Amino acid sequence: MDILANLNDAQREAVTHVDGPLLVLAAAGSGKTRVITRRVAHLIGQGIAPWQVLALTFTNKAAGEMRDRIAALEVPRGATVCTFHALCARLLRDFGDAAGLTGSFSIYDRDDQIRLVKQAMKTAELSTDRLAPAAVLSVISKAKNALQTAKEYADAAADFFQRNVAGVFTEYEKLLTANNALDFDDLLTRVAFLLRDLPDVRRQLGERFRYVLIDEYQDTNRAQYIIAHGIAMDHENICATGDPDQSIYAWRGADIRNILEFEADYPNARVVRLEENYRSTAPILAAAGKLITHNTNRKDKRLISHRGAGLDVTAMYCNDEHAEAAQIVQRIAARASTDSSHDDVAVFYRVNSLSRVMEEALIRGGVPYRIARGVAFYNRKEIRDVVAYLRLLVNPVDDLSCRRVINTPRRGIGATSIERLTALAGETGGSLRTACRTPAAAGLKQAAAKKAGEFAALMDQLAEDLDRPVREIVEDVVLRSGLEELYRHSVDVDSDAWANIEELISTAAEFDAAYEGPEDPDAPRTPLADYLQQVSLVSDVDHFEGGGAVTLMTLHAAKGLEFRVVYIIGCEQGLLPFERMDEPASPFTPRDIDRLEEERRLAFVGMTRAQDELTLSCVRRRMVRGRSMPQSASPFLREIGVENLKVVDLTTPVEAAPKSRSRSATAAAGGFYEDVDERALIEAAADRVDLGGDHASDETDPPPPEYEHLTVGSTVQHSTFGIGKVAKLSLAWPKTKAVIDFHEVGRKTLVLKMAKLDLV
Repeated sequence: MDILANLNDAQREAVTHVDGPLLVLAAAGSGKTRVITRRVAHLIGQGIAPWQVLALTFTNKAAGEMRDRIAALEVPRGATVCTFHALCARLLRDFGDAAGLTGSFSIYDRDDQIRLVKQAMKTAELSTDRLAPAAVLSVISKAKNALQTAKEYADAAADFFQRNVAGVFTEYEKLLTANNALDFDDLLTRVAFLLRDLPDVRRQLGERFRYVLIDEYQDTNRAQYIIAHGIAMDHENICATGDPDQSIYAWRGADIRNILEFEADYPNARVVRLEENYRSTAPILAAAGKLITHNTNRKDKRLISHRGAGLDVTAMYCNDEHAEAAQIVQRIAARASTDSSHDDVAVFYRVNSLSRVMEEALIRGGVPYRIARGVAFYNRKEIRDVVAYLRLLVNPVDDLSCRRVINTPRRGIGATSIERLTALAGETGGSLRTACRTPAAAGLKQAAAKKAGEFAALMDQLAEDLDRPVREIVEDVVLRSGLEELYRHSVDVDSDAWANIEELISTAAEFDAAYEGPEDPDAPRTPLADYLQQVSLVSDVDHFEGGGAVTLMTLHAAKGLEFRVVYIIGCEQGLLPFERMDEPASPFTPRDIDRLEEERRLAFVGMTRAQDELTLSCVRRRMVRGRSMPQSASPFLREIGVENLKVVDLTTPVEAAPKSRSRSATAAAGGFYEDVDERALIEAAADRVDLGGDHASDETDPPPPEYEHLTVGSTVQHSTFGIGKVAKLSLAWPKTKAVIDFHEVGRKTLVLKMAKLDLV
């Protein structure tokens, strides 16, 4: 096959570049996956050994697609094409001794991590009522992605909240070590430390991977940056492909500076711009392109539609969220009656809470829909039960997995017995599984001791031959553990549970059929260990499929997808761009311009998912925390410009609206303005925008005398919470809310009228 066939000039330039650093700035829909896969094939075609080529991406789905495309190009196999996490898991097994690990370590997913954080909080004597485990885990994750150890975080802790997190962080790391386990962040950070601190390891990997290609480079964090640059340090054969305009993951550690400063890192880098978009029509690209030009942290490039003219982008104004949803459902239903199925239609939103009204409207309209949110299969209880058994076989000191299965199915080992066994394990320096072999020493009653001993014997028997095909091991575990009896025959569990376990057995069979053994034949690895690694690294995106229904998803989840028709709802100040009520200050001040630019990039990503039709909708009033609140149109609509929008005004003037009309009736009637002045409408809507983010109330009064001098930064005293500093004030009196950082209890949001604060 001709590797250079059907490439445009820019794509061909990127594909044929061989030695030296290369930055490919790939606009949305410009064929970057084609460029990466053709480039891999071209390198191999130039005589470079396949095993010296490393291509890294962010999802298993993307990696699988790349592998399939490379295979179709009929070049010799052997290139490493995988996610960052998969590569790091492999390297940590190869260099486990240098990283202070054994090869049988477990990989903990988010659910496991939350459970471990709760254990750590209990040890640190912190209540989950005062600190949310998920929030603590988020802080720990950000620290790790910044390559900050628990000690370094503790040393830098500057306030009450950070000091509490530091204590949990320390205990959390101890628990991971005791369980011979790593979390997802550890996979990256441990390898980054190896490359940073051990020159011999860095040189060895640089010699092994002579050509490094990174997809979605704008999404890399600090650890991934060090990994990529560490491997390529000596040869500088690194190709970074990405788009700064689509960098939307700063909240989870992505650093846009990695791509913006690539040329500073590699002064002799060649830069290729892929500007021809094969996905969207010209009006969609014109609107998205105009919006993103308002960002300053970007690389300039054009958006050129290969497809040409199309329908105008619509800006739709409705009375409220019910009218908004009803109009969208009406349009979807009308289109489906004359066009194709629903699976090429998507509704995007900034926050999940906006989906409820949309879902209700779709149900009333009889329109099938699906919501892309979270892991479906591998997060089911029955699947996690089986996987926990398997992990305990490979990693006998994985106490987290042991605690999950020791009494699943119920076998008479209660919580008190488990705590006594755990205490024995701590006293003897052993594992929970080992303690089960001598239950009498833990002070268990005779019946519980007998059951604990039987559990230990079962695990020892199941672990006798782990070199068997994985399917046999899974079937053996399911049968002999009692899980088959529990999930196949019990009337007390989900009727789909057994079908899910059968599907898991199918995944094991598929793994066996494709398994070629560990890369290093001398590595003490079992097929089961490699299977568990594959299962652990499956991400939410890997499960996305259409399926004949309208898709509802957040803008973040939409990245990398495309639909013929896209609706983006809630295009209002406070929603898009998004503003949190508990932030210490307005996120859209000059000091926090980066936050605003990320919100603009997020809108840009959503807009460029659309192939044929794009509608941006906003409402005059929306229910917020149980109250109907006036809304202002997003400033992004003004930035897009009236020349790039077809405005459809479905609002009814409040003074003219018939009092007997319900919201649903108003929505169904529509209320078009035939002679609407589109420019005036957008400018008027935009003029209502307050870049500080505070929404004006319908009725406002001056604050009482005791609060006249209350400002951000004021020190106040509360009868219950003590002394604190005002971090933010929002809304007008009498609805004014204050976000206050109290010295002893952390951050609280209070309604001033009820709070009874004293200025100090």
